Amino acid sequence: MNAIDRTAARYRARYGLALFLRIDPETGARSFDLSGVIREGVFSDEETPRRSFRTGGQNAYLDYSAPEKLTAAWENEILREARLAPDELTSPERLWLQEQLKFQIGRIRQEVMEVQTLAAAALQAHFAAHPGAVADPEIRQLLIRINAEKDADARRLLLGELAGRLNAHVRRELNRISAVPMLEELP
Repeated sequence: MNAIDRTAARYRARYGLALFLRIDPETGARSFDLSGVIREGVFSDEETPRRSFRTGGQNAYLDYSAPEKLTAAWENEILREARLAPDELTSPERLWLQEQLKFQIGRIRQEVMEVQTLAAAALQAHFAAHPGAVADPEIRQLLIRINAEKDADARRLLLGELAGRLNAHVRRELNRISAVPMLEELP
């Protein structure tokens, strides 16, 4: 494992990703399992996944709110890990490192966003199955109408109306119950 991979592993741990990551031993496919985070529309009472999701999300939001600072921190950690001084890098090596930083930092941001999206999807699935659990009365009524609608075309129209509103509501609710700001809110 090289300095870049070790640094990436530390940031994955900092953002709580390591706990949720699953790797298929046959295919090597990576996925995240958030079954211990959202249960029946509420934040799980399982301490470890709850803390990993909350603290990891807060750390990621803090770090990605200051991208220049984050990139500098990564670079310093990688160089320290590799036992190199910045002035020891040639121009092509510096360019290569900058590309690696951009790639790795972006990749981990996408992983954090995937974990947050999966948590939001679990919450949204719960609300779709239990419209009464939705705090917003307009969205709750819309869900009830959709579940009762027999006509496929009318149902599709209602689903279109619901999509954006429910997504925004779910993101707010996830933020409320977990105290984790969503990375998608950042530029």
